[in-house]
Amino acid sequence: MNTLEQYAIQMLAVNGLKAKIQAQLSEIEAEQAKADELKEILKKEVIEGGELTGFGYRAYSQVRKTVTYLPEKFVEKFPQMAPMVTETVVNKDKIKGLVKGGLLKEEQLADCQEVKETMAFYLEEVK
Repeated sequence: MNTLEQYAIQMLAVNGLKAKIQAQLSEIEAEQAKADELKEILKKEVIEGGELTGFGYRAYSQVRKTVTYLPEKFVEKFPQMAPMVTETVVNKDKIKGLVKGGLLKEEQLADCQEVKETMAFYLEEVK
């Protein structure tokens, strides 16, 4: 058998392996797509019903809340206190101090705030 024949046979083997791998990759992608769909369904179930644990997995969510005070609204509503708490933005720590000190109430600040809530969804393997 000459070198060209050996090469041709070797390339047939390589191409055969490539085809098998490509088929397996396609199968993996299809299975991953199914898993992604199930994860979205699971996410909705966790949001509606709470944490789920079983089969070596734990699925849960966390709600995060961010409060931002709007400088314009705060200055408009509390002009006498604005110099104490405003810089380029309203200083959250100083606002907390005014609330803690009893000079302001949370209810008074409601229309001076911008509240953002986000939710993180976690699916982790339990060991």
